[in-house]
Amino acid sequence: MRLRLAAMCILLGSLCSGCGRVAERGVGAAERAVDRRGMQVLSRDLERDAGGKLARLPRSRQVFKYTTRADADRFLKDGIPARSHFTSGIEAGRPLKASRAAKRFGLAYKPEKRLPVTLHKGTAVKFNKVVGGSPGFGEIRVEEATPPSAIGKAVRLGQH
Repeated sequence: MRLRLAAMCILLGSLCSGCGRVAERGVGAAERAVDRRGMQVLSRDLERDAGGKLARLPRSRQVFKYTTRADADRFLKDGIPARSHFTSGIEAGRPLKASRAAKRFGLAYKPEKRLPVTLHKGTAVKFNKVVGGSPGFGEIRVEEATPPSAIGKAVRLGQH
């Protein structure tokens, strides 16, 4: 009886120890796949940005910049650097939840703040579709730095 019990314990122990390694391998493979997809999206985005047609805004335009809390503070103080991406326009209503904004605009992070930005007439921009996000949504890439005076009050995004 004791021998049978000891054999069962050894058998269960060996089975359980292997399960952990299999699970770790599965998690590692999933992480690598996500990293590869992120790199593919980034390379497609950079390639598309390099080949886009430059245009000048015929009139002022309101857009949003979804960003992290730390970057929002820096942008409000120093302005937004050149070659930054913005939404193509402003939609009325409540701000998107962080997870929804990340999915819609193909962001590699969950944004914490939404900054309303006024792009002035004559600003050099490139209009594109969002890469890695929801179909049917556009973005604007601004080719010159945006001054802090063009940025409105930051809105905190919900995290669900």
